[in-house]
Amino acid sequence: MIIPLLGITQARIGSTEQVIKNEFPDKTWSTGRLSDGKAKFISTDFDYGNFTYYISDSTKLCYMCIQMPKDMVSLNTLVQMYNGKYSINSKTSWTAYLEGGSIINITLKYIDEDKIYAFYYQLLN
Repeated sequence: MIIPLLGITQARIGSTEQVIKNEFPDKTWSTGRLSDGKAKFISTDFDYGNFTYYISDSTKLCYMCIQMPKDMVSLNTLVQMYNGKYSINSKTSWTAYLEGGSIINITLKYIDEDKIYAFYYQLLN
């Protein structure tokens, strides 16, 4: 299994929906809208879990990504990888400093109602 490298390339922050979909033409995508009507989302499965990309209606760009690891092995593999690659803020938060000056915050949250973990990727600058 290959874990895609994090950064603008994995979280796709700043990319359009079409750019994201074109990068993975073999994937089947689900789409939907947020309840506030200000953004849509596209979602697909990868080796380590599901990625959901949130696309702003006003900018047409991805502003956030959420990854739900498919199992505990995937979750622990990703945490171990992030601990080795990025600045550790806490047991559940990392900062990725990327080429070109971008900074992405990665936060691991437990969603109690669904009994799952999820990584949230958001651009800080």
